[in-house]
Amino acid sequence: GTLTMERSGVEDLTLRLTEALNDAIAKRPAEPLAAMAAFLRSHADAPPGEPIDSVAGATLLPEVTSYLEEHRIREELEEMINGLRSNGSSGAASLVGPAADALAAPRRAFRTTAEVRSAFIDFFADKAAHSRWPSSPVVPHDDPTLLFINAGMNQFKPLFLGQCKEGTAMSKLKRAANSQKCIRAGGKHNDLDDVGKDVYHHTFFEMLGNWSFGDYFKEEAIAWAWQLLTEVYRIPPERLYVTYFEGNEALGVPADTEARDIWAKYVPPERILAGNMKDNFWEMGDTGPCGPCSEIHYDRIGGRDASHLVNDGCVGRNGEPIPAKGAVVKGHTVGVPDPNVLEIWNNVFMQFNRERDGSLTPLPAPCVDTGMGLERVSSILLDKMSNYDIDVFAALFKAIQAVVPGLREYAGKVGEDMEDAAKWTEDERVDMAFRVVADHIRTLTFAITDGAQPSAEGRGYVLRRILRRAVRYGGEILKAPEGFFHQLVDAVVEQFGDAFPELRKDPERVKAILREEEATFSRTLKNGIRQLGKYCEKLPAGGTLSGEEAFKMYDTYGFPVDLTLLMCEEKGLTVDEAGYEAEMERAKERSRDPGSFSRGGSVVLEAEQTVALAERMGVPRTDDAPKWVWDSAAGAGQPHASTLRAAIDPSKVFHESVTAETGLVGLIVESTPFYAEAGGQVCDLGTLTTAAGAAFLVEDVQRFGAFVTHIGRVTAGELKPGDAVQLCVDYGRRAPIAQNHTTTHMLNYALRAALEQDCDQRGSLCDAEKLRFDFAYPKPLTAEQLAAVQAQVNSQIGADLEVHTSTVALEQAMAINGLRAVFGEQYPDPVRVVSVGGPGVGQMVAAPDQGEWRGYSVEFCGGAHIARSSE
Repeated sequence: GTLTMERSGVEDLTLRLTEALNDAIAKRPAEPLAAMAAFLRSHADAPPGEPIDSVAGATLLPEVTSYLEEHRIREELEEMINGLRSNGSSGAASLVGPAADALAAPRRAFRTTAEVRSAFIDFFADKAAHSRWPSSPVVPHDDPTLLFINAGMNQFKPLFLGQCKEGTAMSKLKRAANSQKCIRAGGKHNDLDDVGKDVYHHTFFEMLGNWSFGDYFKEEAIAWAWQLLTEVYRIPPERLYVTYFEGNEALGVPADTEARDIWAKYVPPERILAGNMKDNFWEMGDTGPCGPCSEIHYDRIGGRDASHLVNDGCVGRNGEPIPAKGAVVKGHTVGVPDPNVLEIWNNVFMQFNRERDGSLTPLPAPCVDTGMGLERVSSILLDKMSNYDIDVFAALFKAIQAVVPGLREYAGKVGEDMEDAAKWTEDERVDMAFRVVADHIRTLTFAITDGAQPSAEGRGYVLRRILRRAVRYGGEILKAPEGFFHQLVDAVVEQFGDAFPELRKDPERVKAILREEEATFSRTLKNGIRQLGKYCEKLPAGGTLSGEEAFKMYDTYGFPVDLTLLMCEEKGLTVDEAGYEAEMERAKERSRDPGSFSRGGSVVLEAEQTVALAERMGVPRTDDAPKWVWDSAAGAGQPHASTLRAAIDPSKVFHESVTAETGLVGLIVESTPFYAEAGGQVCDLGTLTTAAGAAFLVEDVQRFGAFVTHIGRVTAGELKPGDAVQLCVDYGRRAPIAQNHTTTHMLNYALRAALEQDCDQRGSLCDAEKLRFDFAYPKPLTAEQLAAVQAQVNSQIGADLEVHTSTVALEQAMAINGLRAVFGEQYPDPVRVVSVGGPGVGQMVAAPDQGEWRGYSVEFCGGAHIARSSE
């Protein structure tokens, strides 16, 4: 290509750049721009060579093309030329000197957040053989312990606990990398009320992560982390500090000297710092996998020793103990954050399991779980001082300006008093509102896309709070017109649709839900002003509004307490702030999600137990194929003979024998006809007996990894591993469960037909009394739609359709026209396909594109079903 400028000095520069570029191509140095700059300077006094004529039809060698593209030579030269033109250098007698300076100048390796994300995943996938793994939905439909996915490892919990479904792609993972969508709002991890007050809190964020599942460990994890940061991201090594766990003698946890010694290969000792249990020991919850972690911190300032500022100063330096909070070290008060020294990456080394009694036991296969906030590391690589200054937020701020007439540009201002925004200037409050609206539209767009909806309880209530906070800040502070918020969805889709294609699936549905919620809140806000007036009318002059009423204004009408305080002050009234805080704390307790992955006092097998069964005790995986052998129409089946292989109690102790005195226990047999709870279907119940008269009442059935565990109590005699046993399922109870399960399939099909669109299934419950079907649709069904659904289901029942089941390769099954699958679910390969009606799964797989198949209910399902719809 030809780059044109004013003629003065252009010919000389053209020849010089050509020579420098050809020299770089011949030598291919690691830093070609710096090499070209050096060439220009060293040849400044020599006469330029003769012009080189271009050859028609000539092409570059593939390796040369690859080299030029890798280092973005064309783009860098264009940027350099444009820079010379814009700063007036084009009129200089010689352009060679300014060009050399421009080429030698430090430059950012990255220009967009998308590039930062891709570089991370590409490095681990291409250089370190990790599987590229998609982000899970931000709504954990199959995990009742979480309101939202709040960390990169959440979706891998079954792998860490040894409870992953056999045959699924996840069960085969050894190492993986991705960028996980996360929300921290509500429950244990809640950043909602901090968003907007500073420039680093978010409710939605992306977590870059790489994982090892019993594969590599500390040596490789640390080496790759250092390589990525210093070679790929090109972060100056002297600005990086690392921490390791100092140990805790009281809890019997040793110091992680292994990680410390590995870091010493890359980092000088004065930048390797000891951290305490709070900062450098990671736990999944009250129980479960845990281990020491090693953080990597970055100093934005550079050129100094910032070790005393890492983790707010709560680190041990040069072998010294960690100073107490409040102590002053080198002029810094320990415990006070320094915004210019920030954690960017945490490497967790899961090598222990936290038991219910608080003790730690070694994991049989240690794992690695790392997390690096994309927004934070992007602010560093894009040379920004704030997460909210990076490109994705800049685009959202422009979108906000576009829907708010006359709104100024975002300026990044923050008030001095973080706790009291009422003291902020108008400009500071405007920028706070910018951050609130931009953050919250990301959260709601992703959450609703992934299946959540604002509502009056649970995660829906959290989303409603987020939406109302955004709408109130936008309306009151930014002076946004009513109905502005849903108009920002397109900007989110534009910024993130390439990385998360699900955003492009149905953005109009997201907008419709937000539009309705905005309208409802607008009415609620007006009602709230009237309600507060009613409360105040009842009070005497100088009276006090109760904390309960103040909280109701916040909880029901979306009034922040500062607005209630202000309006009461205007009326000469006060507010019981202590009472308000007490009500707020009670509400937080009600909405707090569990921090444990435990099933209470039941029997749970985790990685240590499943490995012990398979490797130490030689127990084969449970064959549960007999569960399909039964007569659904009669509600009957035959007893099944098997062998008892293991018995384990809730404290994870294996027993040589169990009796009634043992209490609750889990039994593992070689083969079973019992259905373990899964896919929304409750488990089978029944009995297990021996010829000697022992009896066991099965109260629960769960699958942990490869093992089906029958949980219950001995009611007679004694049971020992090795005993021949008879397993009897209560098939009379299973029959209505299977009827309800098949009906959910017919209902799923009927909904699609009645609503004339796909509506993703989000979950279900099938027990002996009822069925419940959860699906994503932006508004309640009309009476006419409900009638149409009912008629369609009854039509399928009346048609006496055969229910076909077959296990086929996942890829083949996915190709069947009209097939339905649960959003976010992991399916095994091969997968079981259930068709209500039609010629059979085999013919559907043989001709998957047939439009006829859309006329039947076809789904992936491992549950129990009836043989014909008429049952």
